[in-house]
Amino acid sequence: MAGAAVKNSEWFKVADNLFGADLPTVDSGSATALVSWQAAKNAAGNLVIGSTVANAENVAGVTGAAASAINALMTSDSPLAGTVQSLS
Repeated sequence: MAGAAVKNSEWFKVADNLFGADLPTVDSGSATALVSWQAAKNAAGNLVIGSTVANAENVAGVTGAAASAINALMTSDSPLAGTVQSLS
């Protein structure tokens, strides 16, 4: 996902229909220290994938000043934000 930053609580439609009630499992290997993903069914019955962008203050080893800079970057539209989000 490098180059394209996701924002917290963004949802992306990945299928028009979801047959049955069971949701697919999102590979835990796709999560990073800053971004995790979850599958859901929206009101229209579409399969969607949602993002959760963590507060950098909650990442182990990140100082307060660094967390502030990372959090500001995550809310920007900079291509660098996507690169930082993809670091594991």
